[in-house]
Amino acid sequence: MSCRFFVTIQGIREKRLGCVVDVRKYRTLSVRVPDVILVMELMRLEGKDGLERILNCTGNSRYIWAIYMGKF
Repeated sequence: MSCRFFVTIQGIREKRLGCVVDVRKYRTLSVRVPDVILVMELMRLEGKDGLERILNCTGNSRYIWAIYMGKF
């Protein structure tokens, strides 16, 4: 099983993995989380600090794993 919030982030020259659980648009699952997200879209939604947090996979990752795995 893999986390549905762990996605590929496409930049101009490279691809990196990140967790988008802190992005409000995807957190509620009202919008499908894509397999690949452009870095400019994340910059527009979350700003530079938010993008750094996403790439470092910090934030609510423990919380979301509890929801995803069905444990509280």
